[in-house]
Amino acid sequence: LLASDGYVFQVFGFGLPDAKAHEALTAARGSIASLEIILPLDDMEAAIPAVEALGNELDCETVVSPLMQSGGESGKGTFIHFIAHGFAPDATIPEWLLQSNIGGLSFRIRHDQDPLEHAPQCAAHARAAGKKAHIQIATGDSNPAKMDHSQSKAANRARLAYISSRCCAEGTSIWLDTISDVDRGSFPRLGLVDGRSNPGASAIAIDRLAGKLSGSTSWNLEDRTKDSTGETIILTSGSHRVEICLPD
Repeated sequence: LLASDGYVFQVFGFGLPDAKAHEALTAARGSIASLEIILPLDDMEAAIPAVEALGNELDCETVVSPLMQSGGESGKGTFIHFIAHGFAPDATIPEWLLQSNIGGLSFRIRHDQDPLEHAPQCAAHARAAGKKAHIQIATGDSNPAKMDHSQSKAANRARLAYISSRCCAEGTSIWLDTISDVDRGSFPRLGLVDGRSNPGASAIAIDRLAGKLSGSTSWNLEDRTKDSTGETIILTSGSHRVEICLPD
């Protein structure tokens, strides 16, 4: 029903689907735009032929994402007992993956990394590999117990994610994690909407920004400056020029 209204779906899961999951994927094959398989990098090479075959069967794009070991994000003498997935923006893509028929590569931009700086880097990596970039932009802190309650910071990060999506090459997909607020449990964070699906500051900011950037399909980052009051970003596209202010 949602696909008939124009929504696009990327299904993701750890490892190759079992029989039950395969049956569900087959039933929904006409609504799935892409299928993302998450695996430890050491196990991914052997699974590539099966992933390619599954993509052909479902007639959808295939995307692969390496599992990140939790020890890679430890800090201040602590060990984070959680995992993430996606290539780092500066990752080296294995040659066997470059030679495959996999359509897309999944990247992850951490909460402490700048989306507007690193998203084009991810897109360039994928383009050089002849693949599409699927970029996750994390909004939650690496510390699973910590939450930043600043609506302003969340809105600014959402703006940067949206600007990145308009400045990256065609075919790049950017995913903002998360759509809805997560106010309890592990990795609490602010999303675009609250628990009742009412738009928050981030959703309103993106809606307004989308209207301002509707005059062109692609934009170039002309200038970016920071001072004590915040940040100013200038985008251009032909005769169009937009100045975006992100308050501190």
